[in-house]
Amino acid sequence: MRLRPNKSAKLLIEGRSLPVNIGLILLNILGLVFLAMGYHPAHESTQWLIPTGYIVFIGSFAGLFALKGLYLMSYVARAFVGGLFIVSGLVKANDPKGFAYKLEEYFEDGALAYRVRDLLGWDSFTLEGFIEYALILSVIICVVEIVLGIMVILGARIKLAAWLLLGMMLFFTALTWHTKECNPADTFTKKMEFATDSPQAIDYIAKTETREDLTILSNKNGKVVVAETRTVQCVTDCGCFGDALKGSVGRSLTPQESFWKDIVVGYFVLIIFIMQFSLLKNTKRDSIVLSVTAMAVVVFFSWVFGWYFPILFAFITLLGSMWIRRSGGKYLGNDWGAILFSTVITVILVIYVLLYLPLKDYRPYAVGSNLIEKMNDGIDGVVENTFDYKNVTTGEIKKMTNEEYMTSKIWEDQNWAFDTMTANVIVEPLLPSITEQFGPTLDVSQLSEYDKQLPVIAELLKDSYIKAVVMTSDVYGISDTIPETEFFAEEYDSTFVQSSAVVIDPELGEVKVIDLILNAPSIFILSVEDIKNADWSSLDEIKKIAEKAKENNIPFIMICGSVKSEIDEFRKTNAFDVAAFTNDRIELKAVCRSNPGLLLIQNAVVKAKYPHRGLPSFETIKKNYLK
Repeated sequence: MRLRPNKSAKLLIEGRSLPVNIGLILLNILGLVFLAMGYHPAHESTQWLIPTGYIVFIGSFAGLFALKGLYLMSYVARAFVGGLFIVSGLVKANDPKGFAYKLEEYFEDGALAYRVRDLLGWDSFTLEGFIEYALILSVIICVVEIVLGIMVILGARIKLAAWLLLGMMLFFTALTWHTKECNPADTFTKKMEFATDSPQAIDYIAKTETREDLTILSNKNGKVVVAETRTVQCVTDCGCFGDALKGSVGRSLTPQESFWKDIVVGYFVLIIFIMQFSLLKNTKRDSIVLSVTAMAVVVFFSWVFGWYFPILFAFITLLGSMWIRRSGGKYLGNDWGAILFSTVITVILVIYVLLYLPLKDYRPYAVGSNLIEKMNDGIDGVVENTFDYKNVTTGEIKKMTNEEYMTSKIWEDQNWAFDTMTANVIVEPLLPSITEQFGPTLDVSQLSEYDKQLPVIAELLKDSYIKAVVMTSDVYGISDTIPETEFFAEEYDSTFVQSSAVVIDPELGEVKVIDLILNAPSIFILSVEDIKNADWSSLDEIKKIAEKAKENNIPFIMICGSVKSEIDEFRKTNAFDVAAFTNDRIELKAVCRSNPGLLLIQNAVVKAKYPHRGLPSFETIKKNYLK
C-alpha cells in the first residue's frame, strides 16, 4: 500500500461532509436492522419494516456515494467485521472438535452433496471423503477467521484480506441458504456401484425384492449400479458460533436467522471489498482507532456469549501484531510479521484446547451444571388451531379459534362447509438441554459374573433377584431357568432334573445407572467416547483414582460409546476392575471432549472435569471437593 499525506487522508476519510456522512452511516445500519427484523417471522405482522428498511437503506447508501462517504463506511465495516470475525473464530477455536462434528454433519451424503448433484447433474459427487479431515478443516477455518479479523482491522495485506473475506462469505452465505431452504420431507437418489460378486451387491439385489426405495439400474460387465432413495438430512444449526449461543442465550440461530446474519455481514464485507482498491496504508492513528472500535465490538459479543477471554485475546493479538510490525526488523517488521504473530498465537490456543479441554464449556455437562435442571429445562410449546369454514352460498370464510369452533358447533350447520385447519405455533417447543440420549445402561443378558460382583452393579441389582427353578435334561441336552412363580412341573417329563437357583429377574431387561448418577452424594464418571481409539497413556493414574474412590466408598463408573465385547476385552487386558455402561457415542462427545475424560458429580452437579492429560491425584480431588 502507498502512504498518504495527512491532509489528503483527512479529506478522503471525511468525504464532502463528515457530520452528514456519519449520520448517513447510522441510517444505513438502521435500514439494515429494519430489513433483518422485517424478514424475521417474529415481525411479519409489522408491515412497515420492510418498505421503510429499503427506503432508508437505499437512500442512505446513495447519499454516502454522492458525498464520498463510502471510504468512512469502509472503516466502520472493517472494525465491525474484524471484531466479529475474531469472536466468531474464537468461539469455534475454543472447541474445534465441536465445530468438526458440525462439519461432519454437512459432509454426510444427504446434507449438502445431494444439492450439488441436483444443480450440476454430477451423479457420483460426494463429500463423505472429507469426514476424516473434518478436524483439520475445523482448525484451518478457525485460524483463518481470526487472522482475517486481525488483518482487516490493521490493514495488513488488505487486498488479500478483502478477497479472502469475500470468498468466505459467499461460501457461507450459500451454505446457510441451503440450510434455510432444506426440506426434511424431500428425498434424493444415491447411486452406488459394486462388483457383481461383492457382499454389498448381493445384499442390495436381495433387498430390492422387498424395498421400493431400491432399484438396480444395471448389472453387467461385472458391475452392479444401485439407486437408493434416501431422506434429506437437514442441518438445523449452522454452527456459526459453535455452542456459544446455545450455551449463553439458550438457543442457536435458526437457519433463516443464520442466512440473514450472513447477508448483513456479507454487505459489510462487500463494502470492504469495493473500497480495498482505494484504501491506503494504515497510519498509526488509523490502526489505533480501528483497534479500539473493533475492541468495542469484541466486548459486546463477549457480553452476549458470557465469555470475556476474547477481550484479552483480541487486545494481546492486536497490540502484539502492531508492535511486531513496527519493531520486527527486516523480516518481521511488515504486514507478514503481523500475520505470522496472530497466526502463531491462534494456533497455540487451538493446540491447547485440543490437548486438554475448551476454555469455556457451553455444553450442558459443563462444570457447575445441575444435570437434573438441564434434563427439565425444555419447553412443551403451545399450538393453537385455527378452523376455516366456508359459506356454501356466499363463499364467505369464517375463521375460528379452537374454543370458538367448539362453542359454535358450526359443523352441524348445513350452510357452512369445512375448508382448512391451520396449526399456529404460539410458543415454540424446545427440547431439554439433556435428553434421553444420556442414559447409561447395561443389558442384563450381557452381565457376566464379574460384572455382578462389582460394587456399583451389585447395589443396582440388590432388589432384582428372584427365586427360580432350573430344569436340566441330559437326554435333550437343554437347561431351562424359570421364575418360581411361572413354573409348572407338568410341562416337563421325567428326563428333567429339578434344582433351585436365585437369578436376576428377566423382566428387568437392562440395568440403568442414571438414578445413581443423579442421586449419589459423589460419583466419578470416566467418559470414553471410543474405547479402542482413546488415549490410555494416563490409565495408571485413572486406576489409582478408581482404587481410592473404592476405598472411600465413592462410586466409580465408566460410560462408553463402544460395544460390550470391546469393553470386556479392555477391562480384562488392562486388569481394570470398574463397572462399565454403554451410552450413545454422540452424546458422550458432548459430555467431555477428552477421550477419555473424568468427571466428578456431586448431588447431580458437575463439580469437576479433567482431560486424560491433566488428571490430578485423588488427594488433590479429595482436598478440593471431598472434604
